[in-house]
Amino acid sequence: MPEDIASVLSGALVPWLAAAFAAGLLLAGCGWWLHLRLRARDAAAAGHALNRAEARIEELEAQVDTLREEVRERIDELAARRETAAELRTRLEETRKHFAEKEASLQANGEALKREFEVLANRVFERQGEQHSARLDTVLEPFKAQLSDFRQRVDAVYSTESKDRASLLTEVRNLQQASEGIKGEAENLARALRAT
Repeated sequence: MPEDIASVLSGALVPWLAAAFAAGLLLAGCGWWLHLRLRARDAAAAGHALNRAEARIEELEAQVDTLREEVRERIDELAARRETAAELRTRLEETRKHFAEKEASLQANGEALKREFEVLANRVFERQGEQHSARLDTVLEPFKAQLSDFRQRVDAVYSTESKDRASLLTEVRNLQQASEGIKGEAENLARALRAT
């Protein structure tokens, strides 16, 4: 019986094994096919992702190039502005020096003009003083003459008055002497009358 079982089993088992083998092959083929499909789908997705990534990289590279160009332009612009600023600083410094020199020159000229003005003003005042003095002399000349006449009159009056006083004084003295003489005579007369 063991042979019978082996023959039965081998007879029934062989188709079954063949079917299982075929099913295994079919399953393996399906798995392989599925694996290939998944790989193809993943490859397609990866290809799309790769294409998108490459497009994005190109886009970013273009942006980087644009930014680099802008940075270069800004650097050039900054260099130009620094150069302009340096030129302006130099001009400003030169202008300051120029103005300082002008100011010193103007101050010196101002002092010289002030001294000149003082000298000129003194000359003008002297001339005007001389002119005013001449004018004043012209205006005062009649007053001087009148004053001189008045002085002569006063002197004459004073002189006459002095003479008159001297003569009056002499007269008064004479009167006093005469009065004393009359008094002496009156006393003598009174004595003579008393004595009689």
